Amino acid sequence: MTKELLRVLVAALAAAALVPLLFLALDQFGEWQSIGGDDLVFAYSLAGPFALAVCILLAWPAYRFAPRASSAAGRLLFTTAICLIGPVLILYPLVGEFPWKGGLAGGASAIIFVLTFRFADRRSAGPDLDRSSPSG
Repeated sequence: MTKELLRVLVAALAAAALVPLLFLALDQFGEWQSIGGDDLVFAYSLAGPFALAVCILLAWPAYRFAPRASSAAGRLLFTTAICLIGPVLILYPLVGEFPWKGGLAGGASAIIFVLTFRFADRRSAGPDLDRSSPSG
């Protein structure tokens, strides 16, 4: 269980690091301005913790409870849908314009989380995993 928690933490931190950069890039697209220090501070103080919370509170449980019989793309789609809808429903009563942006940030966080989690899961299989002999 501790290896899984470590993979969850790595994946959540990767999403918290990449989602603010993604939104800065989308915000600056077409404006042709350089990204200043104030923009980085604002993005990482708002989108970073939001992505971390979405990954730990929504993406990880949704990924764990997704049907294991479905394909990897199906599990990614299920997790992304939960993380798109969840922040919108949570933020809707609180703010006017922001809920759809929260949904986009949640969806981006879920995609980064699942891809990083699966990558870390494949890398940390360890030597005790023997696939050469059939089990059963």
